[in-house]
Amino acid sequence: MILTPSVFGFKHISGLTMMILVITLLLILFKKYKHNHRIVLIYSAVLILSLEVIKYTFMINHDLFSLNDLPFQLCSFSLYVMPLIALNKVRINQYALPFAFSIGILAGSLALLYPSNILGSSNHWFPFEGDILPYISFIYHAHMIFYALYIYQQKLYVPVRKDILKVFFMLLGFATFVNILNFLWQTDFMMLRYGAGNPFQFLIDIHYVVYLVAMVVLGIIMISLTYIGFILNHSSKRNPLN
Repeated sequence: MILTPSVFGFKHISGLTMMILVITLLLILFKKYKHNHRIVLIYSAVLILSLEVIKYTFMINHDLFSLNDLPFQLCSFSLYVMPLIALNKVRINQYALPFAFSIGILAGSLALLYPSNILGSSNHWFPFEGDILPYISFIYHAHMIFYALYIYQQKLYVPVRKDILKVFFMLLGFATFVNILNFLWQTDFMMLRYGAGNPFQFLIDIHYVVYLVAMVVLGIIMISLTYIGFILNHSSKRNPLN
């Protein structure tokens, strides 16, 4: 598939704008009206799993599926943590909630702000031309962001400094595992092997180790950035920080 739409072009900006509006509207509604948090968490898990099933069904039916499409990308981990959170187990959620919060904001925002691999082949959203993948991708990543903001808004998860390292080491463990798969299968999960679509891909030409180190440093920075604003906001209301 040839990707013709440009990042920051009309299709990207219009899709990004629509997702921001939907996320904002949903958060306003859930803040205004009383509801059952557990139901929202369950439906959120069902939605993200359903989107993934629809994506795979479409790709298989159109002979587009490859090893690179297996759920081992950064954004794929929401497929695992959202259903776990819906189980409402405290021991699981002490790890799953920080991961869903940080990676949801991080991976969701990166995908929507720089959708180099998910814009599809058409330069517009409408009229619909048969490729549902860009629609699924934008909804999927917007849902990740909404979910992260929702659990924070409803105080189901309160960001604390100690969770930054917790999330980082969990992510590092996952990244190590998927990069082993990259070398075994010649894939590019999490853009760690060939860096396809990664603006820092040029670092591989310098040396692959330089690229990996840059990804580790960038990971620490980006995870920290997902926390700092929320921590400062929480700190201004309730002290001390955990």
